[in-house]
Amino acid sequence: MNLLINGDAKNIPLADGSIDIVFTSPPYNVNLNYGVYQDNKDSDEFYNWLFDVYCEIGRVMKDGSRIYSVLSDKLLFEMKTIQEDIGLNFVQILTWCKPNISGKAGRIPGDWNFLTEQILLFRKGKRTPMLNSNTNTHSYFEICTPQSNFKEGRFHPAQFPIELPNRIISRTPGKVILDPFMGAGSVGIAAIRNERDFIGIEIDNDYCNIAKKRIEIELMQPKLMNIKDNANQLTIGEII
Repeated sequence: MNLLINGDAKNIPLADGSIDIVFTSPPYNVNLNYGVYQDNKDSDEFYNWLFDVYCEIGRVMKDGSRIYSVLSDKLLFEMKTIQEDIGLNFVQILTWCKPNISGKAGRIPGDWNFLTEQILLFRKGKRTPMLNSNTNTHSYFEICTPQSNFKEGRFHPAQFPIELPNRIISRTPGKVILDPFMGAGSVGIAAIRNERDFIGIEIDNDYCNIAKKRIEIELMQPKLMNIKDNANQLTIGEII
């Protein structure tokens, strides 16, 4: 089952210990246009809000589950502290390199152009074995960031490519995947391609509907598998 929830990540309507994998990217507080969410909070307010959200995320994670958070350089250090404070265990840092945004890297006004984002991997409880797959085991992913003329399109100001969660999910054990900052639903599409169940939460109704349409299209794609009965087919839940 795939369930999309139009709601606030501070109040996740799920039972304790119900999620196997979290793959998400929280807002960076850099004044991007996220619709109803205001991405320009006071610094203390922002980090207190993130702490509350990640407390909720930690509550719904199962023992042995993993959380992947795609983060900016600055957020990386704050989020490591927050997740340690709520009792999660640090595993490692993965790196996503975006080769198609180098552009005028030699003429930027700041210090260095940001061509990477970091993926902070934590787990809850004891470590469980990773899955074998065709994905390499390197901690570095070189994948272009989506553009409007790409096949998957661009619908959200902070959209990451489907291939990023797809590669990581393919090696991560667990049936139920949560993205509490769903945006345009890329993690949901990756979950479906790996035959997992997906729960997405998005506070903005317009983005929630975009994600719903994209996931419905993905569910209609022919699968290279034999489905014996209707009970095995993926379905999408109503937006609450």
